[in-house]
Amino acid sequence: MDDPVAVAAAHDAQESTPLLKRNNNNDHVDETPKWYWPWPAAYWATIPVIFLAGLAVGPMVAMYTPLIKQLFCERGIPDLFKDKNSDHLFLLPGDENDCDSPEYSAAIAKFYGVLNSLSAVLITLTVRYWSSLSDKIGRRKTMLIWAIGTTVAQTFPLVVYYNKGMSLYFLWVGSLIEGMVGSILCLLALVHSYASDVSSPEQRTVIFGRMMAGWYTGLGIGSAIGGVVAKKFGMITVFWFLPTIALIDVLYLLMIPESLTVAKLAGNNKSNMPNSQSQATLIDVDGSSNLERSNTLSPNIAKPTGPNSHQSWFERIIRSIVPEPLPHRLGGKYSVVVLMITCFFALLSVMGAMYQSSNYLIYRFKWTGTELSYMGAIQGLSRLVSLTVLLPLIKKLSPAGAKTNPAIAISFDLKVMIVGLWIEAVTFLIYALSPVGEGFYIGGMTGAVGSLFFPATRGVMSQSVAPELLGKTLGTLATFESFAAVIAPALYGWIYALTLRTHPSFVFSVAAFVIMMASGLAVTVAVAHRNEMKRRA
Repeated sequence: MDDPVAVAAAHDAQESTPLLKRNNNNDHVDETPKWYWPWPAAYWATIPVIFLAGLAVGPMVAMYTPLIKQLFCERGIPDLFKDKNSDHLFLLPGDENDCDSPEYSAAIAKFYGVLNSLSAVLITLTVRYWSSLSDKIGRRKTMLIWAIGTTVAQTFPLVVYYNKGMSLYFLWVGSLIEGMVGSILCLLALVHSYASDVSSPEQRTVIFGRMMAGWYTGLGIGSAIGGVVAKKFGMITVFWFLPTIALIDVLYLLMIPESLTVAKLAGNNKSNMPNSQSQATLIDVDGSSNLERSNTLSPNIAKPTGPNSHQSWFERIIRSIVPEPLPHRLGGKYSVVVLMITCFFALLSVMGAMYQSSNYLIYRFKWTGTELSYMGAIQGLSRLVSLTVLLPLIKKLSPAGAKTNPAIAISFDLKVMIVGLWIEAVTFLIYALSPVGEGFYIGGMTGAVGSLFFPATRGVMSQSVAPELLGKTLGTLATFESFAAVIAPALYGWIYALTLRTHPSFVFSVAAFVIMMASGLAVTVAVAHRNEMKRRA
């Protein structure tokens, strides 16, 4: 006899999938096919969006640090970042220019770190708002807001460069504008929500991998193009390229269809439900006693958590932040929060190390902007292969029941997440121990495998949420990640500056340690999940 719980989970998984085609009730958006876009909404429609975003960001990742160095050399280090105890006494043997001194490298690290941290503060404050807004006005309109803001923000390096008397702090203004519209973290939340609207839960990890592959492909190709353009036409030419690509993204977004239906939008605006578990693939995980209720109650409906329920103040805070627990048989009421904290620490390491790698390679190995661009190309294209080839192969190894039972699917995705984090830690150790800059090429390829933790995490999260709360929940995850983006640039910039003269690669060792802490949190969730499955089997 079939397990009734597994059957209920399979039934719910089917019912939570949005209907993609028209039906007799005419509940869906009546979109007459356009000559320029005759297809219905599908996840692949957002791949060009995120590809173009990567294409615009790719050159900036490699070129922003060299641009700051050039501006510092021409106009001097801003007073806030000068070493008050230094009179340029830290030149190393063979240094011919103060711009190559530890003082300049430390100042660049701190300036760039503060720039990104200020932007991340606004991202943290706004990304959940934009993601929740997309549940109401639609994913496409919210992505348009992001794209227009990004286009404006990317003109500021040009303005500062060509106005010699303008303060370098205006670079921060452009970064703040980008932060106000959520930056790339907002876009990631929005495209994942768009894809979740038009896909079934068991497909999402692979679909999310393909979408992230689009991002890394743009990042890799953009970095390569940036290196070639900078070498042939000069570095500043690259910064004309960036807003142009962002504007193309705006025009593309005007073409694609919306993923939400009229009925779903109306429901979002009028719904007063305390939660959405009756519409999601959710089964109560607070205790086994719920499975022993009367057979007249559905075993997969969680107890409502309204104002009159007996919840502690801590539980109410958790539920206000994260509207849903994870699906059936995932042990622990707060697993979803633990996973979000895991992502916080993981992004703290990844972003902290990323922001300092260019500065480190320029200082330690005297790399040029072109060489940095080629490294970015290798990293981006390696992730393309990892997410489009390796991830689908790994998913084929998942147990047969993963397609119908969310508990089994989540168990497998948690393992992918944990292994990915371990490989990321190895990557940072390669960066820390490599005696030559070319070691970063190897790290770029191992890091591509480690990046599988990103779609695996979102694959787990997306299965816990009803359609009308996808934007809110993924936006909450993006808030945790953006909070890491607040801390990482400035924190790792100061660590780099403090250890530069004695252990310049120490910052990567710190990143490896922090990401191992993150993997430890993920392991606790996976163990609780396994124990719960064994207990209820």
